[in-house]
Amino acid sequence: MRQRRRWTLIGAAVTMIIATARSAYADQAADAAKAQALFSEGVHAEENGDCARAIEKFDGAIALVETPQLRLRSARCKEKVGKLVEALGDYQRATAIAKGDPELLAAAKGQLSNVMPRVPRIDFDFAKGAPAGVEVTVDGEKVADLESGQLVNPGEHRIGATAPKYRRFEVDVTVREAKTLAVVMVLDPIVFPPLPKAEPKGVDPVPWILIGSSGATLGAAIGLGVYSVILADDTQEELPDSTCRTVSQFRAECDGEVSSVERDKIEQNVVLSLSIGSAIVSAGLLTTGIIMLTQGSDEDTPVMGRVTPWFGPTSGGITFGGTF
Repeated sequence: MRQRRRWTLIGAAVTMIIATARSAYADQAADAAKAQALFSEGVHAEENGDCARAIEKFDGAIALVETPQLRLRSARCKEKVGKLVEALGDYQRATAIAKGDPELLAAAKGQLSNVMPRVPRIDFDFAKGAPAGVEVTVDGEKVADLESGQLVNPGEHRIGATAPKYRRFEVDVTVREAKTLAVVMVLDPIVFPPLPKAEPKGVDPVPWILIGSSGATLGAAIGLGVYSVILADDTQEELPDSTCRTVSQFRAECDGEVSSVERDKIEQNVVLSLSIGSAIVSAGLLTTGIIMLTQGSDEDTPVMGRVTPWFGPTSGGITFGGTF
């Protein structure tokens, strides 16, 4: 039983292999039929002078089934339309795959030797030496080997060259059949302008003047405050009765002469107001100076201030205004 099962499995595997081979053979036969139809259409187009269509048909057939005959016919049409580089490639390929057929091989070699001298070439040189990392293109396609040059079809071509830190070089050239054109390229380095040197900014004296003035005004405020205290003591000593310790009490209860005492009191109030006003002015000057020092370095931020002190007979004050 086990041996019968083994032979059954082997038979199934052989059947699958045969079916796969038949399928592959069928696909190859279908491709060969399509290639034959395309070849016939290409021959018809070539005979009618439509080489562009003939090339399309021949190359389509080659994509299905490659033969030396197809390569030779396609290369001959490409020669007729000036595509010598493509024709050269087809002749080289025909030579490689026709080794089993001496007659086809001789034909391929003959055509190859005929077309090779006709293919133009562009050689590349640099007037100032080749920069590091340079890349040269012909019609947008990178040149693989600068030393060997580049084979091109006859006609107009655009040469480009780029390198890091160099300006791009471009030139349009016309190359004739069987000629070699030397293109000398000049790549100019990109020169970056030097960065402007930062000029040291001068020190604005205004904030320091304000801070210095603040200190002087504060000293004046302290001096006026001390003087105000002395005047207050003198005024109290001029009151004769110990029960009349103020000017109003002295006038109402003690029937004293208040003219001199009132003058001293008014003087004491004025001095006290000046002391307080000077202290406020000192604080304002100090604040303004500090703000100007901290924000004055920003050129886009205007620093403008106005300090206006005011005084009265019994009081004083300061007004700030501006933009900080």
